[in-house]
Amino acid sequence: FEIDNISTNTTEINEKGIKINLNIKNTGHIKSAETVQVYVKAERENTPNAQLKAFKKIRLEPNETKAITLNLPYEAFALCDKDGRSVIEIGDYTVYIGTNQPDNRSIQLTGKTPQKLIFKANRTIIFDD
Repeated sequence: FEIDNISTNTTEINEKGIKINLNIKNTGHIKSAETVQVYVKAERENTPNAQLKAFKKIRLEPNETKAITLNLPYEAFALCDKDGRSVIEIGDYTVYIGTNQPDNRSIQLTGKTPQKLIFKANRTIIFDD
């Protein structure tokens, strides 16, 4: 499978969320299914590894290409602070898009490196319960 033509409606994290558009192609010779995965990583010290925030399973015939859209709500960028509140901090967030996790072991096993995009939060957002 190959993923290409990735585009988004914005690079700024806001209440409208992010729409990720892409094409996925079955480059094999048999009908198959694959799961497109989207991971988010806050780019600052003491934050967790990239976390799975959206996915979509696609079934394709040999050489078939489909355009798909994944919706990433802005809550997907939130982490819990020391007081237990969900917060989006000002700063950069990396979004990984691919068919496997964005860690070294998954890349070694699959031979595939997820594509990455950088998004920015220009203000702190605290979610009320």
